[in-house]
Amino acid sequence: MEIVTIILFAIAFTVVLANATVTYIVLKSTWIERPQKIFQCIFIWVLPAMGAGVAYAISREPKTNASGTYPTELSLGEDPYVGNDNGARDYFLGSDHGE
Repeated sequence: MEIVTIILFAIAFTVVLANATVTYIVLKSTWIERPQKIFQCIFIWVLPAMGAGVAYAISREPKTNASGTYPTELSLGEDPYVGNDNGARDYFLGSDHGE
């Protein structure tokens, strides 16, 4: 066998392995609905390298679940010009408006 043939087989094997892996990830995902899973699997195999990359990026599950609530107090640091109580403070002049 020529070296070019071996390299082409290695590339083809890598692409098929990547597609199979991403297909498995998409099908096992719990937060994607069935029609979207079917579309992504078709997309993976129609556009092998790019399809697998895009489908993997889309189908990754979030690492943390958001609580869905906002904190009661915003902590904006020690900046005297930023905050809930400093809405009338002039950033450039360093004084309150209306003084």
